[in-house]
Parts: sequence; C-alpha cells; structure tokens
Amino acid sequence: GSGSSYLYGFFDQAWKEGMTQEEAEELVKKAVSLAIARDGASGGVVRTVIVRHHVQYFMF
Repeated sequence: GSGSSYLYGFFDQAWKEGMTQEEAEELVKKAVSLAIARDGASGGVVRTVIVRHHVQYFMF
C-alpha cells in the first residue's frame, strides 16, 4: 500500500539472513508501525496471520 515506500530503507537495514520466527515477527510489527506513523493514508489497524504447516497464528 501507500506506506510501503517508507519501508525500503528500513528493511535494507533491519532484515538479515537466517532470522528466527520471533525475529521476523518483531521485524514485521516494527515495519508496520513505522509505515502507519509516517503515512497519513495508512490505517491504524493491521490484522496479521502467520500460516505454517497448515496451522494459523493470529496476531492482532
């Protein structure tokens, strides 16, 4: 969406090869928070679902 342009530099700096599931989840949370804070068109609510091996994990 419109907030994605704010995230390129963040991901270039923060993403690393071999991240754990927990590290990846925290990275996504921080990225979405940054996009919302910097983009007035982004909403304030995000619903995230993690699907692994036919099991869904919901993060609200």
